[in-house]
Amino acid sequence: MLLTLLRMRLSSLFSTMFAGKKKTRGTVLTVLAALLFLFAIAYFAVILGALFFIMGAPLFEAGAAHAYFGLGALAMLVLMLAGSVIYTKSQLFAANDNELLLSMPIPPHLILLSRILVLLLLNFILEGLIALPLLLVWLLIGTPTVAGIFSLLLVLLILPPFALTLSTGLAYLITRIGRRIRKKNIVVLLLSLLLMLGYFLFVSVLDGMLESLEADITPLISFVDAVLPIAAIGRAMLGSPVELLLTVLPLLLIILLAFRYFSRSYLKTALDTRGERHAVYRARTVRARSPLRALTVRELTHLTSSPGYMMNTGTGLIMMLIPPVLLLINREPIGALAAELPMLGACLPALAASVNMAISSMIYFSAVTVSLEGRALWIVRSSPIPTRTVLLSKLLFHLVLTAPVATVSSVLYAIALRASIPEAILILLVSLAFLLASAVLGLLFNLFFPKLEWKNEMIPIKQGISGLLSMLGGIAVSAVVGGIAALLSLVLSASLALLAALLLLAAVSAGLLALLLHTGARRFEAL
Repeated sequence: MLLTLLRMRLSSLFSTMFAGKKKTRGTVLTVLAALLFLFAIAYFAVILGALFFIMGAPLFEAGAAHAYFGLGALAMLVLMLAGSVIYTKSQLFAANDNELLLSMPIPPHLILLSRILVLLLLNFILEGLIALPLLLVWLLIGTPTVAGIFSLLLVLLILPPFALTLSTGLAYLITRIGRRIRKKNIVVLLLSLLLMLGYFLFVSVLDGMLESLEADITPLISFVDAVLPIAAIGRAMLGSPVELLLTVLPLLLIILLAFRYFSRSYLKTALDTRGERHAVYRARTVRARSPLRALTVRELTHLTSSPGYMMNTGTGLIMMLIPPVLLLINREPIGALAAELPMLGACLPALAASVNMAISSMIYFSAVTVSLEGRALWIVRSSPIPTRTVLLSKLLFHLVLTAPVATVSSVLYAIALRASIPEAILILLVSLAFLLASAVLGLLFNLFFPKLEWKNEMIPIKQGISGLLSMLGGIAVSAVVGGIAALLSLVLSASLALLAALLLLAAVSAGLLALLLHTGARRFEAL
């Protein structure tokens, strides 16, 4: 029975990671996918190996090998925790098949054990991504011993169960709190944004951190020594018997106590539905809307109900505001560069519009709206609404979300660059004209490359080719139009260069819109 449950769990994990892939795909595609996967792992390993080499060489020379292994263990724990907490929550506390399995003559402890073993396997895989380059660098530039290798392997065996204990506790808290939160989608979106901003902040300061480590490694050693658990794990991985016992025994005790608690409360937690909101019918008067407005509101409602939909297709809305805000905070580098290169100063308004266009290419709401209809496409197709109205509602949905952000971004660019009023107006109009062109282009791509067969809406959003084509096409258009505007700025005024870019985008938008309302409408009716 346990083996059957394990096979089912592994199949579920595989289908989650590679959802949407057809079992009947050709050998060539399978080989290419495998090579791409191996390339991603090798690239990740090389980057980590280089990082550990840069960090390890001065630490070994300073006699602080424990700091090297302590930081490596910390990185493993963070990766395992971040990489498995969501899956842990979905498998242990929010699995769709909990009630089905528990209604069968299967001992609950076997169900729990099968889920835990699969989660442990996932943690061991995540640990290996860091442990292998960490160990390789140590073998190359360190002084490994037999006792050290034995202790290292022992600690590496105990870290994944401990990380699973932490992720289980965190998933348990998230589940209990989530059942009492009404606006879950907004909370998930805000947390995702915070994580994304934290990631970009970390990447922005990583180079400075590496340069400071090359100059002086002492602060890093002091940090590790100040955090007792990290230092203890590092010394335990080197083979210190006392530190090994003080590390392994508490971790084992925490793991056993946590497993005992969750095994006893598993049934209660898995089947607890307290705090969940149920639909309650309330009679109310609904205000009549035009078909175009009603369909646009329908698209907006769908977007706000899905944090994954918002994050994957709308990240560019946040990215559009970052460059002008940074430019507004610190204009001196651009001002100094423009003073040294007068030709660059003349191109600044065109470059600002180009950056605005390029970043807005990351927004592809319209490029997935047809795919998201899925098997319910027949509902909107069979309704007594003209096809053009349906397509225009998807365009309006895209523009309602992007135009206000593009307006704010354009105004901030104009203020930061001290642009004249005509230049500021033209930067805004060029940005809005590009938004219209990119929205129509994305919708056209989605009409010709729809992905209507899916079980999870993240499949057409993340794996649909129309979103990728929309971004690449938008980047190409922004590069061409922005390049033309920048070149014209060298021989004409900035206002005339932006006006030429605006006229070009208007012509492109008009052509794409005509294609959408004729060929695109016929294509939609043929789906």
